[in-house]
Amino acid sequence: MKIKPTQHPARLPGSNSITTPIAGSRPRSLWLPILACLGFLLTVPSMRADSPPQILKTTISGTTLNILGQYLPTGPLVVKLNNVSLSFTYNQTAQTITATLPSVPPAGTYLLTVSKSDVKATADLTIGTTGPQGPAGPKGDKGDQGAQGLQGLQGPKGDKGDPGAQGLQGPLGPQGLQGVQGPKGEKGDPGTPAPVPDLGNGNTAVGKNALSSLTTGINNTATGTSALQNDTTGNYNTANGANALISNTTGAGNTANGANTLISNTTGDHNTANGFQSLFSNTSGGGNTANGDSALIHNTTGNNNTANGFESLYSNTTGSANTANGAFTLLNNTTGEANTANGYGALGQNTTGTDNTATGQGALASNTTGGANTANGVNALLNNTTGNGNAANGTSALANNTTGNYNTANGFAALYSNTTGGGNTANGPQALFSNTTGFNNTAIGASALGNNTTGVANAANGNFALFSNTTGYQNTASGYGALAHNTTGANNIALGIQAGSELTTGDNNIDIGNQGVAGEGNTIRIGTTGAQTAAFVAGIFGATAASGVAVYVDANGQLGTLTSSERFKEEIKSMDNTSEAILGLRPVSFRYKNELDPQGIPQYGLVAEEVEKLNPDLVARDAQGQIYTVRYEAVNAMLLNEFLKEHRRVQELEKGMQNLGALLKEQESLLQNVNARLEAATFDGTSDRANHP
Repeated sequence: MKIKPTQHPARLPGSNSITTPIAGSRPRSLWLPILACLGFLLTVPSMRADSPPQILKTTISGTTLNILGQYLPTGPLVVKLNNVSLSFTYNQTAQTITATLPSVPPAGTYLLTVSKSDVKATADLTIGTTGPQGPAGPKGDKGDQGAQGLQGLQGPKGDKGDPGAQGLQGPLGPQGLQGVQGPKGEKGDPGTPAPVPDLGNGNTAVGKNALSSLTTGINNTATGTSALQNDTTGNYNTANGANALISNTTGAGNTANGANTLISNTTGDHNTANGFQSLFSNTSGGGNTANGDSALIHNTTGNNNTANGFESLYSNTTGSANTANGAFTLLNNTTGEANTANGYGALGQNTTGTDNTATGQGALASNTTGGANTANGVNALLNNTTGNGNAANGTSALANNTTGNYNTANGFAALYSNTTGGGNTANGPQALFSNTTGFNNTAIGASALGNNTTGVANAANGNFALFSNTTGYQNTASGYGALAHNTTGANNIALGIQAGSELTTGDNNIDIGNQGVAGEGNTIRIGTTGAQTAAFVAGIFGATAASGVAVYVDANGQLGTLTSSERFKEEIKSMDNTSEAILGLRPVSFRYKNELDPQGIPQYGLVAEEVEKLNPDLVARDAQGQIYTVRYEAVNAMLLNEFLKEHRRVQELEKGMQNLGALLKEQESLLQNVNARLEAATFDGTSDRANHP
């Protein structure tokens, strides 16, 4: 993609960098970059809400465009150079934008636009050719003290300092290796006999009231005050910590490590609790694993749950087959089942939702009753409450979805703004970013359908495809930037890089390898003028269309047919003598040049330049206005007119010949009468002479 300069008369000399001053503005002081280095320890002056956005300064280095603005709105923004959208990063606090150009732009003047909806800041950027290096300027004044630099390399070892004060006592270190056995000591006084912890049948109790109620239970281990105190017939339980498994009576195969762990368990089996008050309320639930302070603390009868982390599955009561890894994961789950949460606060608000999977901090954090959702990434499906069947992979993917169902989002902030829209698929960072209630959309590529809000049934394949679409529906765009500027247009199809990128609101367009025309509708455009010089379409040659008409093409590549109905015509009048121009035409035989027809097939026709001299209306011209070909269909109509004129002349001659024939016949009849009289007169004279000698 190339960016061409706009037509501006002014051009500034200088190097391949640009500076654009704005009337009435002044450069900001050097505290902005210092502020960035210090981690924003200072406070940026508040921007006035009623001030229009401005571009204060711009610089270009290679393909990097740096923009310093003032009163720029919050993102997402759109940055364009000569109507070409640029990728960029935006620091709203510093009001700086760093954009990437597709290539190093040539010298010229360009229009820079930074916009959001109807809020826009513009500036003319002028790039001059690189001039000679100027002389060094005078030494400037001493600048303000800069921010503290990075830590330098470690210096050489200094001299030994004076002994410091004694530090605080450190934590107790690990136990050392056992020392060598010392010499045998003297025999001591007899001591008090220690209690025997072994209670028989594989039971071990250490601590006051530990396993104090045991009757027939076997292979139990209790360590700590009141550990397994009420166990009677329960088997294979292990309790370490005060009050651990204190209420257990017949439950078997439980392991509790920590004070008050599994404190309420009575008949539940095969539970494992590690951490203060983990599985605190469990009574008959079985197969649960809780690791962490207060994990599964309220579980009563839920089975086969796994909770790892502080207060994970904290509110679960009867829900089963849940897995929670991380502090506050599935915190509010009560009866929801078969949920999996990995990451701080994942599925934290889920109550009765089932079959959800959340991996990442804040993933599905607000979900309450929604089911069969999958969220992988920090804050993925963050605000989902009752939506079902959604899949989000990537940081903040589907972050604002609440009740939308069956959406799939893969990539950073994909479907970020979606709330109730359903059946959408977004693959790529910020794909379908602004979609709220639009449904059945498919976006593949970075920022594809990025501004779509309520448009439905759109398909975008390629970075920035259908980027500006808001409410347009049933559009299909495949290729980088395809249909990028379409906003409300519907039923458009674009195939190719930036195909249909100039379309805005038109409907029913098909653009293949063509950028289209803004605002047009119901138009098919294939290929780009100057890029494609030959077209081959199968299925036409040799296929007879008996009732069809001839197809014509104009200099712009538009196909069409000639209409002859009176309802399409005006100023209809007879051709009369206009057609006599063709009488001066010179039919010729010829062959096309080798680059047009390597076979050199003999051709018969006219020379367009000769025809133009007789009648300019009988030739067609190309896009540059040069004579291209003869309008043979018009020549044929003129030939018909001349034929009809000659036909009428022949008819008149035939009529004259008929009249002449009749006259001749009449003359012949008169001659015959004269001859007959003469003959009769001759005969009568001969008889008289015979009678009168």
